[in-house]
Amino acid sequence: MTARLRATSVAKQVANRFNVELSRLDLTHAARRQAAMRSAGIDLLLDVGANRGQYVSWIRRAGYGGRIVSFEPIPSVMADMRSRLSADPSWSGMELALGAAAGTVDFHVTADTVTSSTLLPGVHLTGQIPGASVVETISVEVTRLEDVWAQVVPAGSRTMLKVDVQGAEHAVLDGLADRIIEVALVDIEMALVPLYIGGSTIYDLLPRLHEAGFDVVSIDSGFVDTSSGQVLDVDLLLRRRT
Repeated sequence: MTARLRATSVAKQVANRFNVELSRLDLTHAARRQAAMRSAGIDLLLDVGANRGQYVSWIRRAGYGGRIVSFEPIPSVMADMRSRLSADPSWSGMELALGAAAGTVDFHVTADTVTSSTLLPGVHLTGQIPGASVVETISVEVTRLEDVWAQVVPAGSRTMLKVDVQGAEHAVLDGLADRIIEVALVDIEMALVPLYIGGSTIYDLLPRLHEAGFDVVSIDSGFVDTSSGQVLDVDLLLRRRT
C-alpha cells in the first residue's frame, strides 16, 4: 500500500534507532496477510490500484503463490508493469480504473504516481509528500468490478480484494455491488483524516464493511504527519464473518 511503500521518515528514524531493516518490518506486515490468506484458503487476489505492482511483489515475497489480477488505469505505469506480468504466469493485469459506473473518468496523475487518484489531493497529503502534487489530468476507462467479475473470477474461487485507490474506495465498493458476498478477505487503506477532497475516511468505510459482513483482523499504521505525530491513514485487513 502506498503509505507503507513510501516508508515515512518517522519509520526510517525508528528503524535506524533500533538498527532494524525496514524490509523486515514490511515482511512482518505481509506475513500476517499471508497467514490470513492461507487460513481463508485464498486462491485469487484482486489487486485494485496496482501502480507498478509493488503490492504483488510484497505479497509474493511473503509466500502467496496463487492467481493475481491487477487493475491499474495509468497507461505509462501499466506499461512499466507489463514485463513483470510476463514473468509471472499466475499474474495478469487490466488497464482499467474501477468505480461505481462504466465510462471514462478524469484521473489526476501525481509526480510520484502512487498518490494518483480520481480525486484531488488535500492539504494533509500535499503538505507532507511533495510527490503528491498533480502533474497532469488524463481521461481513463472505468468499469464496475461487478461487470468484469465473471471474466476474472473463476467459479468457486476464494477471493481476496485489495483496495488502494486514494480516497475513492466507496466507488469501488459501489461497483462491486452484491458480489461482495463472494469476497473472503479485504485489504484496504483507510484515511483517519480526509487526504483527498471528497475522499472516504475510516469513519464511513469501516461501518460499511462491517455491515457487509467483515470483521477486522489487523490494523497497521501507515502515513504519519511528522510535525504532529498524527497517524493519517491505516491499513486494515478484514475477514468475512462465518
